[in-house]
Amino acid sequence: MLIPPSLRSNSYAGAIYAGALGSAALISAYGLAHVLLDVASSWRIALLDMSVATVCLAAAVLARRGQLDTAGRQDAATAIVFGAITIGVLVESLLATDRQPQLTAQLLLTVAVSGVVIRSWAVHVGYLVAAIATWLVVHSVDETSMWLPTFAVAAGMSLLAHLFIGTVYGTTRDRELQAHALARLDALTGLPNRLGLRDQIRQVSGYAHRAGLPVWGAFLDVDKFKVVNDRWGHPAGDRVLVSVAEALLTVARGEDAVARWGGDEFVILGVGAPPEPADLEARIAAAIDPTANRSGCVRITVTCGVATAAGGVDIAAIHQMMHEADRDMYARRGSRA
Repeated sequence: MLIPPSLRSNSYAGAIYAGALGSAALISAYGLAHVLLDVASSWRIALLDMSVATVCLAAAVLARRGQLDTAGRQDAATAIVFGAITIGVLVESLLATDRQPQLTAQLLLTVAVSGVVIRSWAVHVGYLVAAIATWLVVHSVDETSMWLPTFAVAAGMSLLAHLFIGTVYGTTRDRELQAHALARLDALTGLPNRLGLRDQIRQVSGYAHRAGLPVWGAFLDVDKFKVVNDRWGHPAGDRVLVSVAEALLTVARGEDAVARWGGDEFVILGVGAPPEPADLEARIAAAIDPTANRSGCVRITVTCGVATAAGGVDIAAIHQMMHEADRDMYARRGSRA
């Protein structure tokens, strides 16, 4: 298959892979063909084309390796690839003005291939206008026999490309972004789940690194949660979990990360001086809605353990910190038994 299985789950990264690989093949063939033609500066043109093809190939390799895993990286790769192609075509037109018909064809190929990977109407039209306008300036607007058909054909190809994007890649991209977001949220509480916590760890560690502050983590467990589930059923337990999640959001600071680890376990990540476990437990218990447990026979409280990432703010240190906070939580619960 043209697109590897690893890229089929991300249509935009797959499109960048296919478009960049196709562009590299076309431009390489065009560049190598120059050495067979009796054209001035053919070697310089061939070298220019191979350089542009290398940029395209590099983008395809990054996509295949999964490096283009965020929208920002994908947009940057697209801009670099087609910026290189456009610059290459324009510079080539200065090196070989006697090859204008071939360069016109190459520009049209560039516009056509760009339709496969540029999902935004504004970006695509902006790229099209910039490429055509600069090409016309480089040549001569008096040569209406060349620039008028060039503009008409390129505009038509741009429209068809955008329709293709909107119906195939645009719709699929939106669905993927929604699925990506939902996969990182806990359906019951609305908090990030364990997968979503990974993204928060990166954000918290980045902020801590820039501020030069340590990272602390609190691991929390709902007390007597099994009693609530056994006596009053899982709907009552669900209400307790939702209430605890709301209490954590109330207690946490704006820059703190809050997530549901699983079951009745929650995690808070923060930057700076860590809170005292007993003080954090008291503040959370006070913020819990007393009506969450309708029986009123069991007061909803939590036990938490706190640890700091003394070894640094990288991902490995934060994971180790979370394990230490988990052990601290069980030690505090055991001391109360």
